[in-house]
Amino acid sequence: MTALLVIALIVLFVAIDGTRLYLRRNAQAIQSLPVFRAFRNLETPLGIFFDRSHTWAKLSESGEFKVGVDELVLQAVKDVSKVELAASGTTVQRGEKIGTLTVKGNKYSIKSPISGTVISHNESAVNSPATLYEDPYFGGWLVKMWPTEAKEGIKNLMLGESAKKWMEKEMQRFTDFLAQRATPALGEALADGARPVMGAVNFLDERGWKEFENEFLKENDN
Repeated sequence: MTALLVIALIVLFVAIDGTRLYLRRNAQAIQSLPVFRAFRNLETPLGIFFDRSHTWAKLSESGEFKVGVDELVLQAVKDVSKVELAASGTTVQRGEKIGTLTVKGNKYSIKSPISGTVISHNESAVNSPATLYEDPYFGGWLVKMWPTEAKEGIKNLMLGESAKKWMEKEMQRFTDFLAQRATPALGEALADGARPVMGAVNFLDERGWKEFENEFLKENDN
């Protein structure tokens, strides 16, 4: 009788330990699954001038512009690991490269929304690229530029209601862009049926990355 009781206890302890191990492994598996979050509402703050290359410029009282990348692109790529910017003193024309964003080993060129000279960098954004994604229009600016001609520099940019309507169209265009390149992995990026998930571009193949850059990081007529 005592032997049977000992055997029963051993079996019980083994079962308990096995259950504990199963639950722990299952919890670890759940924790390792990616967390998908849909795009936040895209903002077009007052005082921000938007360019069709998905960059923006904000005029300061002293006459220089802060320049950055807009929220659609930053939510689309999300995981920016490195920011490289043109050196102070560099003069660029509107549409020319002022820096690069590195995401998952891929580099995206940032096009300047205005013509002018780079006068300083946002070291916080360089040292902590997540700042761009978390606060794109204020803490996440990239460079300050002195414009070649302020009025001339902003005449092709969008502001206020026109910027808002354009951004809404771009959101739909980006959703359609993803849908046309649907893969089993990319299906997760469109999971809620209404908005892409943040970082959706990371589900594209190499060709898709290039197409995204050509479609959304260069000035176009959309």
